[in-house]
Amino acid sequence: MSVHNIKTRTIVSADSDVYRILDYMIAGLEPLTLSTTELHKGKSTRGHSHASPEIYCFYSDALIQLAERTYEVKAGQMLVVRGDTYHRVFAGLKEDVRFLSVYWGEREGLKPKYGPPPLPKPAA
Repeated sequence: MSVHNIKTRTIVSADSDVYRILDYMIAGLEPLTLSTTELHKGKSTRGHSHASPEIYCFYSDALIQLAERTYEVKAGQMLVVRGDTYHRVFAGLKEDVRFLSVYWGEREGLKPKYGPPPLPKPAA
């Protein structure tokens, strides 16, 4: 097996009091988007729905709302949100939630940013 560098383009990078998001498009797989999110404790993503399905892989325990129901998810769990399903992720009050998502397309209303992803913040 050989390892190759994967060429990516950073589409979005958001860093706020709610979350830190990095979205990437992988060369040759556009418009498939790989997104990493660090959702700060006590916060939630903006709820939304879109036509295509979205895959989530959680690295921390969290809550996710799917349509009118809310479910607990544990670190290591993966789930598929079907297209046109309203969904929203909630972090608990004790720690940030980290998850990865994969979906088709780019986030609406955000313009692409080209170049390498920003360096991670040093641990406190």
